[in-house]
Amino acid sequence: MNFLGFAESEDEVRDALAEACGGLTPYLPAPDSVTYYADPGNVKQYLAAGVPVRVTNVAPIPPALIIQGFAVVVESSGEGVAEGIRTMLRDPETLSARQNACYEYIEAFTWDRIFTQVLGDLSATFSPETMDV
Repeated sequence: MNFLGFAESEDEVRDALAEACGGLTPYLPAPDSVTYYADPGNVKQYLAAGVPVRVTNVAPIPPALIIQGFAVVVESSGEGVAEGIRTMLRDPETLSARQNACYEYIEAFTWDRIFTQVLGDLSATFSPETMDV
């Protein structure tokens, strides 16, 4: 396991995620921190790269990510984070299944699919049959 720390560029982030099998976002429960109230973008980056993530129960994580198993909440303590890492690495089959589930889930959010859906909706809304032209 490698803890990479701060990445200088988006390219560095993408390269690291391309080789990752799991992610960790250990936020401390500090009400004076922006992450206490914000939705951290790195969780979404992990998901887009097919990287299941362990998160502390601080930042608001969409429940769907937890229900689907993409994100697993761990306790905001050294032991809680360590147990989250051990659990993730202990079961390669579950980890692989979660990685595949990430890819399948995120596939619904590609630009091609989003534009096709939006343009399809617009086409139906503004078709000659629905317009008084």
